[in-house]
Amino acid sequence: MRPVAIALVVFVFLAAFAGYWVAATDHTTTTAPTPLFSYGETGAFTYVAHLKNNTLYNSTYLTPGNGTLFSAITDWVNVSFTFHLTTNRSVNATSVATIAVLLQSPAWSKPLFSETVRTNVVDGTFATLGAVYDLNVTNVTGLAATIEKETGYVPSAYSVVISPSVRSSIGLGENATGATFVPTLTLNFTANQIVPSRLTSSESAAFTPPGDPSLTNRPNVSVIAFLLLFGAVGGAGAMAYLLYDSRGERPAPDLSTMTRPYQEAIVDARAPPSAPTLVPVRAWEDIVKAADTLGSPIIRVVRPSVAGPEAPTTTSFYVVSGSTAFVFVHSPDSPGGTPPPPDSPARAEAPAPGSLSAAVRDWHERYPRIPGVDTSTLDAFVLWSDRISDRLRWFRPTSSIRQDSEELLLRAIGLAQRGRLDSAWVILGQLYTRLGPWETVGKPPSTGPAGGSASGRPGTPRPAKGTGPKP
Repeated sequence: MRPVAIALVVFVFLAAFAGYWVAATDHTTTTAPTPLFSYGETGAFTYVAHLKNNTLYNSTYLTPGNGTLFSAITDWVNVSFTFHLTTNRSVNATSVATIAVLLQSPAWSKPLFSETVRTNVVDGTFATLGAVYDLNVTNVTGLAATIEKETGYVPSAYSVVISPSVRSSIGLGENATGATFVPTLTLNFTANQIVPSRLTSSESAAFTPPGDPSLTNRPNVSVIAFLLLFGAVGGAGAMAYLLYDSRGERPAPDLSTMTRPYQEAIVDARAPPSAPTLVPVRAWEDIVKAADTLGSPIIRVVRPSVAGPEAPTTTSFYVVSGSTAFVFVHSPDSPGGTPPPPDSPARAEAPAPGSLSAAVRDWHERYPRIPGVDTSTLDAFVLWSDRISDRLRWFRPTSSIRQDSEELLLRAIGLAQRGRLDSAWVILGQLYTRLGPWETVGKPPSTGPAGGSASGRPGTPRPAKGTGPKP
């Protein structure tokens, strides 16, 4: 098998090379959709403050960035708002701005002004709209003082909020999108000052029609690399299987795992059944199939090795059908199943007494059966199950022989209730042998056709004095 091993190594190296090739070329090309158009929105505030005569600025006008507004010397603040919409393509657009002015504190809010303005653009790239609000500082401070007096709540600061909400609809051909833009200017009245917030804000976005894919990932894997990887992996798998199969390195089946699902159908015996014809099978599944087909129990016989007590034992499983017995032999040296030994009672002529070892003589013992009983009727089974149950009462409840025997008796009764009377009698025969010798407690009564006493009732033996089994 040296060529197979060499081929396996070659295929493994080819698979590694092909895998590296595939990994090196397996990248994706991402194609982003092209927007139909892009647009930007800008909102700008500016103001001109009208001041009282003062010695601070030597002027009655003040614009952003030229000084601090003090409420004590400011009469008016004329606020102007300008909105611009720009696009990279000629579009049709409509923009509507709702300007709201509020006087508010952390605990209350008072509307001062509201106005709506709009603008349109047809097949153009630029739209603009504007609004103006004149803030009377004296009126604002007086209104705030009145609210404070009425509510008893004196905030640390209050503000005038000018909030235009601009909603635009932008279309190109049959495609259109909506946009909302809310710039806000806050004039904070605090510590006798009027402090404006940010005067300019802007946003931008792009519009892609809904039908376009968002992202298209295109694999760029070399076809040759993929085919080489597929072939190398397949070849390595085939060579590994051939190498594994040639060496016979299959895991041996575990006997306990193999028989665990069928414990209810397995009956332990000290010797194999006496059947003229013995048919060996090669697999445990075959003996299970035979038991299911015939409705018979699986008889398990553990046979010690003739090599000595330290040698591993061989376990045989039988299924009996009339004069034929199917057998599966499980040995630690050959767990897959072996034919029965040549000295099996079904394969060898009966040897002369005294010419066999103790292990072989035990193998030739007949499978235990209750003598003189008609096993074809359910009445006989009921009578003998009662008889064995009475016999078990002579043992202590905690003794292992009573517990094991009661379990077997219950199993036999269960088989009889399901119509498997032959299997149930096999277990009763095992119990009959296990609980013997019966001669020490009186022989079974003479049985009629039902397997009971002549009167139709089981003959319940009573132990002679000092002769019963010791617990």
